[in-house]
Amino acid sequence: MAGLVDFKGRMPYASELSGVFQPLLGWRGASGRRIQRRALIERVSAVAARGIGAGPAAGLGLPADFRSGVAVLDQLVALAAARYPGRADLQPDEWRALLTPDVVQSAVDGASRAMPGPEAAFAVRSMPSPLASFHQSAGAIVSQMVAQQPDALNSLLPANASAVALDYLSRFPRLADAVLTPIGLLELFRQYFFEFDSFLGPPVAHVWVSPGATVELIESTVQRRVVERSIESLVEVTTKSEMTIETKDELSEAVKQDNADDMKVALSASGGFNVGVAHGEASATFDLNQHRQTAMEQTHKRSRAQTEKKSTEIRQSYKTTFRTLSEQTDTTSKRYVLQNATDKLINYELRRKMRRVGVQLQHLGTRLCWQYYLDEPGQGLRVSQLVHLAHISDADLGLKPPEAPPAMDPKEEDFIALLALVKKAGWGAQSAWDENFFNGVAQEDPNKTVEWRFHFTQPPPNGYELQAFAYLDKLPQAELEGRPILLQDPVISLDPDPNEANKDKALQDARAAGKFLVAIPGINFHSALGLRIRLKLRYAATAGSLQQGQAEFAKRQADYTDQRARAYQESFIKAVRERIKAAGDVRTRLFDDLREEERHAVYRRLIDALTHNAEAMHDKHLAAELVRQFFDVDAILYFVAPDWWDPSVRRRAQLGAATPETISGETITLKSTDTVGWGDHVNTVGDPYLVTEESRAAPLGASIGWVLQLDGDRMRNAFLNSSWAKVVVPIRPGHEREAIAWLRDQAEQEVGLNTPYLLQPNDPQEWAGKKLEDVLDALVTKLQAEHDTARKVDSTVEALPGERVFEKGFDPLAGGVRFDAEALTVFDQWVEMLPTDQVVAVGYEPKD
Repeated sequence: MAGLVDFKGRMPYASELSGVFQPLLGWRGASGRRIQRRALIERVSAVAARGIGAGPAAGLGLPADFRSGVAVLDQLVALAAARYPGRADLQPDEWRALLTPDVVQSAVDGASRAMPGPEAAFAVRSMPSPLASFHQSAGAIVSQMVAQQPDALNSLLPANASAVALDYLSRFPRLADAVLTPIGLLELFRQYFFEFDSFLGPPVAHVWVSPGATVELIESTVQRRVVERSIESLVEVTTKSEMTIETKDELSEAVKQDNADDMKVALSASGGFNVGVAHGEASATFDLNQHRQTAMEQTHKRSRAQTEKKSTEIRQSYKTTFRTLSEQTDTTSKRYVLQNATDKLINYELRRKMRRVGVQLQHLGTRLCWQYYLDEPGQGLRVSQLVHLAHISDADLGLKPPEAPPAMDPKEEDFIALLALVKKAGWGAQSAWDENFFNGVAQEDPNKTVEWRFHFTQPPPNGYELQAFAYLDKLPQAELEGRPILLQDPVISLDPDPNEANKDKALQDARAAGKFLVAIPGINFHSALGLRIRLKLRYAATAGSLQQGQAEFAKRQADYTDQRARAYQESFIKAVRERIKAAGDVRTRLFDDLREEERHAVYRRLIDALTHNAEAMHDKHLAAELVRQFFDVDAILYFVAPDWWDPSVRRRAQLGAATPETISGETITLKSTDTVGWGDHVNTVGDPYLVTEESRAAPLGASIGWVLQLDGDRMRNAFLNSSWAKVVVPIRPGHEREAIAWLRDQAEQEVGLNTPYLLQPNDPQEWAGKKLEDVLDALVTKLQAEHDTARKVDSTVEALPGERVFEKGFDPLAGGVRFDAEALTVFDQWVEMLPTDQVVAVGYEPKD
């Protein structure tokens, strides 16, 4: 190209590997047929189940290797296999002659008779059971297929271990084979980056300097610094500190990072290099030149668009800020001093220094690959769990439950009762007396009476009532004189109001007031003026005071429960917020480690497929060595299918309750008043994911219900949530025929290899009329010739074809791009402009 001849021979400063994988149509393979067979069985079952609103009864399914799980299908397939042993395909007329309506109905009846006991009881009573209806519906579907699409039934024959799908796939058999073909071609390319020259770009600022003046400018450049510390433990502990600066102006690094972040690109680690491989469209031709040209076109479009995008982003990310300082400061920024020693006003342009980077693409070779599908590729991988202490207890919150009201124990007190001599009738002028009185009546003179019942009131303590009383003893007389003798102990009882008609209320009032009556049934005063006796009064808490205490305690308990619930809810929300923030702060694991784990998950199941579940031979060590001899297992690629094709079961993010306890019988959880949103969309499905104003942005997949690994990246999360992955295993150069023989024996069998090859436009005419295996062998011959060329030194450049650029440097490509270029040559070239972190002051003289 014009203008680039001066840079001829300049060595590249960086390179990036890439590739394009293109499946080859034709060879169906046993793995693809198994997928189609499963699809057909599931479709028949689903349609039959829709006809009755329910699926088959549990327990009817047998292992998929032997039975389909649909009894009607199994009986009809067994009949076809017995009638046409060893046949893999039957003609439509043969199917129609074999599966007549009577034969299909007989299979339905046989399946119904074989139903388990409870289902058979329905049939005996001539009642339609769900399972019998399922058999009838399955038979009707088979009859419809025999009439309209009998070829689809070929996939159920024992000679075909799989099935073609119904409807759309059966109408496009070549498309179905393209998707499920076991082989393809991988075109490898290398992208080189060359540093050409530099030039001054457009001005970013103007500065005017007056005569004799000095202007000081400081350019501040913001760069992101990553500090990595590692600790090695040997005899002593050593701390290593390393600082790296991420530069935004490096095109090769930007391209490499873009490949790593692109979920549509498969990555392979081989020989220490990461190869990003894009998936190309399937091709029906086995012509190597056409494949190479198509791959070159796709690589050109993708690489050119990618570098242009990254160059634009780099240019837009550069922003220069100049600050004028009037004081002396220490800074690490770049300092520019512009001085005008002339007597004229000078205008300086501050112009960004730009780089011119050349990009070339070279074809590095072609690899034949085996293609295999893995369902649930994330099987066997474990996800991380965040360890976060969020237990809540009353002690943590400083809560103290209210104390129960103190027990109102019974109280006792002594009471001194004065029983004065009260003369009533028949006494006269008598000054001394010595008579026995019973119930207030003199024993010798019944006309002489005294007061023998005495009323007393002793108010009980607050909240108590008089419950019991007892006579203790008689006290000394003192001023009462005489020597009274109690002929009978005093009798003490409550003293109710006689005017109260309700006796129970009268007694309760007497207890509350502390009114009691002391009676002296037998006494001799012996000239005493009276006597004093000591009583024991016992008080008990009233029912009202007990109820009041319990009511006050219940109120305090309710207040405590409300306070505790609020405190627990606030603490729970705080713990959830901390947990959300902590989950977002979990550092992502190394990209290479995550991809290596995914490759291990793929390898485990892939090797099983290559060795018939590790039973291909008794010596597994030998099997491993043979597989590694034929296949480059270290360079395995896997394309993860987007989850929208078959969304797997989702689960919500488990932030976990802060405590296993419950408040008022309800588990602590977030309430509607604890979250804020801008309204719910009518089509929103599932629980919302949680964020806070301090948390990091939610990872990719949060809004569509992905299972997310906290320390994983977006590629790992896509891998975990994918329903299947397409695995591409490159075959080692020179071992293509051995690998194909291994696949025919161990994994794919010869399904489709003996079919005629469909000649495509621009194919060699000698391929006309040949079988697919013959054309595949011709393709292998061309591949081996290309591999031989790649191993020979090119005399024109005195280097291996794949190393010519590293040996001879940049060689301008005439025309810029050549899609019809030969193998192992440079076929594409373009130039990108990139800014640098340097600014140059240039004197500006306006033109007249």
